Amino acid sequence: MPRKCITKEQLALHGALVERGVPAQLEKWDGHKHIDIAIPDVKINLEVDGEHHNFDKKYALADLKRTFHSFAKGYTTVRIPNSLTRDKRTIEETADYVVALLNHSYTTIEEDKKKIMYKGSVSQLFVDLKKKGHIYNREEKKFKNCVDCGEKTKRGRKRCLDCYYKHI
Repeated sequence: MPRKCITKEQLALHGALVERGVPAQLEKWDGHKHIDIAIPDVKINLEVDGEHHNFDKKYALADLKRTFHSFAKGYTTVRIPNSLTRDKRTIEETADYVVALLNHSYTTIEEDKKKIMYKGSVSQLFVDLKKKGHIYNREEKKFKNCVDCGEKTKRGRKRCLDCYYKHI
């Protein structure tokens, strides 16, 4: 199936997620449709939608059908409007909320898997997941140096925001 055009909004959000260590995939084909940003490890699909998705019933119904097909396969679809991906501050905040959602989803999946097998307490389960690197800790990834200019970056990113936007 031919790939559709990747928008700058998708690229911006994908880049912000990848910088946070999220194993996100752009334009993943699931056998039925292309997913803007897929995170298969936690069964989350992100769809970055333009305004026409809200005002045109044809697009809205197509989106509902796409969400249904993903849901039937056990995936949750999160729709993110383009307006949340157009400026640096909002992209960063959106990416932080997506990471929080992913951490919650991963923890819930792991808890469900371990309910019978795990003999420790729930707090020990979180400690074990954190040691394995599955739970994002903002304090551990506080600062790095930009790979392009050497300037300090925030939240463990490999590029400062200025260099990041030059590469988009």
